Amino acid sequence: MPCADGQKCQVDADCSSGACESERCAAPTASDGRANGSETDVDCGGRDAPACSGGERCAYHRDCTSGVCIGNVCRAPTCTDGTQNGQETGIDCGGACPVACE
Repeated sequence: MPCADGQKCQVDADCSSGACESERCAAPTASDGRANGSETDVDCGGRDAPACSGGERCAYHRDCTSGVCIGNVCRAPTCTDGTQNGQETGIDCGGACPVACE
């Protein structure tokens, strides 16, 4: 069973946080170089870290800078993703999209 923050450890897997620093389990942070805590990828996604870039793991659209999470991977915005993102002025219309917004 993994150890709690502050307890002795030797490797990241020894800790419930997934972070062993200086032989002690450390609380996860959005800058520790690990996918831990509520993060969906390394230091991004989840409730306590910034949004992830394209190609990184996600659980929800809000985990991605593009606002598009398909198959648990952040995707680049497109004119057919059902989300207003990129240069669109509406959902999948306007801006760089070939369809004008009504």
